[in-house]
Amino acid sequence: MGYISALTYYLLLLDIKKAFDRVKHYKLSVSLLRAGVPLCIAILADCNSKLFVTVNWNGCLSNWFPVCGGVRQGSVLSPNLFTVFMNIFFKF
Repeated sequence: MGYISALTYYLLLLDIKKAFDRVKHYKLSVSLLRAGVPLCIAILADCNSKLFVTVNWNGCLSNWFPVCGGVRQGSVLSPNLFTVFMNIFFKF
């Protein structure tokens, strides 16, 4: 006689294709502090919120404007910051 499982399975699919660009700086700072990350690291991560950029298009520079979201791509800290940020969604 076969055994029938009474377990319920859940499946979660996330499309995080452009996730690094969508992280809000304020929420990242809050996530770091809630995760118990030392304040010196949280301050370092806060540098993301003070980032201003300009665009060069055909030799013309735009005005400086703030970057309100995303973690710096290519930074050594970025994958770790993103992981701490994403952990909020997986806590029960």
